[in-house]
Amino acid sequence: MGEAIASTSESTSETPKGSWETVLLVEDEAAIQNVGKAMLEELSYKVLTASTPGEALNQFKARVAEIQLLITDVVMPEMNGRDLAKLIIGIKPGLKCLFYFRLYGQCHRSSWRVG
Repeated sequence: MGEAIASTSESTSETPKGSWETVLLVEDEAAIQNVGKAMLEELSYKVLTASTPGEALNQFKARVAEIQLLITDVVMPEMNGRDLAKLIIGIKPGLKCLFYFRLYGQCHRSSWRVG
């Protein structure tokens, strides 16, 4: 009666770590850029940062051979992350890209309604 059953399913997956691969992180908000950089460095990635798409293009052109991944916000000043990625992939075809966007204050109570 009321006997606890021990869980036999243990998580064996580990957080993937880098091998000091170089990532270009493009984020226009300094606080988010700093947190993202710190998290990636904790996972053993070398992180280059840019605050604008123009700065990202300059960084990329200067270090094209060493950058293996572009991580970019979708919504930024100057141009969006998708257009930035198109320009960068034009320089280095096959480069891997990760897009993200933030939603602040976009959820309304009605959007959480069930039923």
